[in-house]
Amino acid sequence: MPTARPNSKPTIAILPFTNIGGDPKQDFFAVGIKLDLESSLGLIRGIQLIADSATAEFHLSGSVRAAAGQIRVTARLTEAAGGTQLWNGRFDGRDDDIFALQDEFTRQVAVAMQVKLTSGDFARLWDGQTKSLAAWERCVTANQYHELWSEADNRRARDLLYEALEIDPDYLGAQMLLVKTLWYDARYYADGDDLEKALVEAERITREVLERRPDNAMATMWLGGVAWLRDRYDDAVTHCRRASNLSPSDPWVCGYFGMISVYVGDLREGLMVLERAAQLSPQPLTWIVYNIGHAKAWLNDDAGASACLRRYISDNPQDTWGFLMQAVVDGIAGRTEEARRAVTEALRRQADLNLDQVLRSNCYRDPARTRRLIEVLTTAGLPV
Repeated sequence: MPTARPNSKPTIAILPFTNIGGDPKQDFFAVGIKLDLESSLGLIRGIQLIADSATAEFHLSGSVRAAAGQIRVTARLTEAAGGTQLWNGRFDGRDDDIFALQDEFTRQVAVAMQVKLTSGDFARLWDGQTKSLAAWERCVTANQYHELWSEADNRRARDLLYEALEIDPDYLGAQMLLVKTLWYDARYYADGDDLEKALVEAERITREVLERRPDNAMATMWLGGVAWLRDRYDDAVTHCRRASNLSPSDPWVCGYFGMISVYVGDLREGLMVLERAAQLSPQPLTWIVYNIGHAKAWLNDDAGASACLRRYISDNPQDTWGFLMQAVVDGIAGRTEEARRAVTEALRRQADLNLDQVLRSNCYRDPARTRRLIEVLTTAGLPV
């Protein structure tokens, strides 16, 4: 598969599905599949769905065959240039349950496109083995809201996830994404009793998942994330290391282990794990780039840290935290005026930002590192 260019999305065109069974009654089914796929793939932010097959990088095509009360649907993903097949799937069902088959086919193909074209095997989390297209669509939409990185959008994501779990209470993907939104509330948005409530709920859901699936890497990782926000550093490392061992090819699990390692003080191991995680995803995960820059800043690799933060800010120009980390990089390197400009840019994006919020979301085990962070950011003009 060609490597996607930075700041671009893979473009995909859905070609008409062919009715090869000779039964004209199945024409509507072939048309319906194409429409459902367009609707579901349109929810995936990492893919650009276009109508012009001549300019698309990838083609999704397939066929429908009906015989003796059975329906078989096939699908394949190919590179437009050269026709190399990247994925294929076959789905069978009874013609008396045609709409359930259509939903199941649509969901599985959409997940496969995420795996191949966006976030690798992490996309399977949003699948989570649910059989409900409606629950899956709510989960994918919730993820889009969550990744807008605001308190209101995070709340909207959480509401959609509770709806998904009303439809399918055992939907693992919705459970894990719900934990993620609660964890983000605790790290960035909530305070006081609300912060503790978010952590309690996140831990409750995570432990319920682990009771049924004790080797689930994502749940194990979030258990480590909750421990970290409660300053239980050894527990955090233990859980995140185990999660990484359970799923060594998952960029998110490995990336979180690397991130936690940096905050705990294992800078070189954290950097090594983060750099490995960056190689595991088909598309660049900019939060990993951010954390690589964070690790390099404390390792006094000024050039490397600055390059990472420039890349992160270029990809996420509205994100407050990119400018704050740039201020940290500049401050550690003694570039006070540059650090002031970076803090000014952060405050322009979030006027109520203050030092307390930064300290709450950056839980260093080493008090000296926390003191240095305070010194750098207050000198650069961040309000206390």
